[in-house]
Amino acid sequence: MKLIQEISINEYNYELPNERIAISPLPKRDESKLLVYKNGLISDNIFKDLVQLFESPVLFVRNNTRVIQARLQFLTKSGNVIELFLLEPLNNPIEAVLHQCEEATFRCMVGNKKKWTVGEILEQTREFDSTHILLQANLIEIAANEYTVRLNWNSPHDASQIINLFGLTPLPPYIKRKADESDKESYQTVYSHIEGSVAAPTAGLHFTQDLIDALVQKGHQFCDITLHVGAGTFKPVQSDNAAEHQMHGEEIHISAKAVNQIYEAVMNKIPIVAIGTTSMRSLETLFGWGIQIQYQKINKPHYFFLSQWEVYSYNNYERADSILAVMNYIKDCELNQISGRTHLMIVPGHEFEMCDGLITNFHQPKSTLLLLVSAFIGNDWKKVYDHALQNGYRFLSYGDASLLWNNTTV
Repeated sequence: MKLIQEISINEYNYELPNERIAISPLPKRDESKLLVYKNGLISDNIFKDLVQLFESPVLFVRNNTRVIQARLQFLTKSGNVIELFLLEPLNNPIEAVLHQCEEATFRCMVGNKKKWTVGEILEQTREFDSTHILLQANLIEIAANEYTVRLNWNSPHDASQIINLFGLTPLPPYIKRKADESDKESYQTVYSHIEGSVAAPTAGLHFTQDLIDALVQKGHQFCDITLHVGAGTFKPVQSDNAAEHQMHGEEIHISAKAVNQIYEAVMNKIPIVAIGTTSMRSLETLFGWGIQIQYQKINKPHYFFLSQWEVYSYNNYERADSILAVMNYIKDCELNQISGRTHLMIVPGHEFEMCDGLITNFHQPKSTLLLLVSAFIGNDWKKVYDHALQNGYRFLSYGDASLLWNNTTV
């Protein structure tokens, strides 16, 4: 059992000048820079060069979640702007809530919160489908700096339509500009189609459909999973000891088809490349769920849960056995997918069971995402980030990309 007792977050710091943070995407997604790290060596490429970078087939695992327009702005009667950032629904999965009509209740972050009191109803209106729609926001509870807001509207449209009509793109806080109309598409992957995220799985933003088609023609496969990205992905590590950080939870759905694709890749020794940290967390969580199925009493059907450090206590389990257990579970329960919630925090000391390669952007200093990168390639993360800073790479969500290989699996 590998106990994670202390991780000094100050060892995962670097100086990121503001001018290196990309505030807008490139006109062409696949013309971003691509840093490739393998066996300690670094090379500079363009993202569309992926077609030439693989000598044999790989399985790309991508997150097909779609970002909702999760920022809603209202005016109080006195003219103050109140902004809601929808974090997650109260007590129900996001996909179910987005299909609700007439009302939906969310936990929120609130901007200018001192100007809004419990019970006060805010309103705004829009014209849509020849209908005059009134949207109301009622602050019903404040608890431990968490705001519970009920939205009501006077039309037959569901919550998804209402949020996307009234809302703004939830750009990350480090992008210091207002969201515009173009962000509604540029802050989505071209393969996104299952709504539920309040932040984009940004590594996937570099793919175009033409690039995907070219990779498929070369014999590569794509496997879709769904992890609905929460705002907690931007939550800073505030403790000097990162092991004390409370990792946010996120909802995952992995289809029977995806599990079969992953199992075939494992059995045929085809490298698995995660497109983004969310895909990596999903894959490593899937391994953990498989162990739970094999060695714990699981009620069927079951909504799975993986705690922050649980997989660190797993020793000497085979990934093929774990994925086979998931396949058999899905078949026995006559399901089309396995679903659950993960709090997995990937830090140095994590043993990667599912991922051989990772496509990811360049992350904030002292962040959980940088800890994940360090876990994957070791202290060479410093060499990678120094190279990116010295060679004009653009950082964070709208920035450039890297292809990282795990030295222990390639």
